[in-house]
Amino acid sequence: MKSANGNSPDITNLKPSDHQVFFEALEYPSSPTEALRVAFLRQKKSLGDPDANALSAD
Repeated sequence: MKSANGNSPDITNLKPSDHQVFFEALEYPSSPTEALRVAFLRQKKSLGDPDANALSAD
């Protein structure tokens, strides 16, 4: 359903420069940070994943 101003909440319009940066980030994602690795490990442990204990946060 469109809003009163004609914009759909399901559509995001990007400026050309934003479009380029967005798709470059999808194509060439950066490496996960240590904090992200630790967060994923913590999530695996909280879900009871038996492999989580074998993993390190390295």
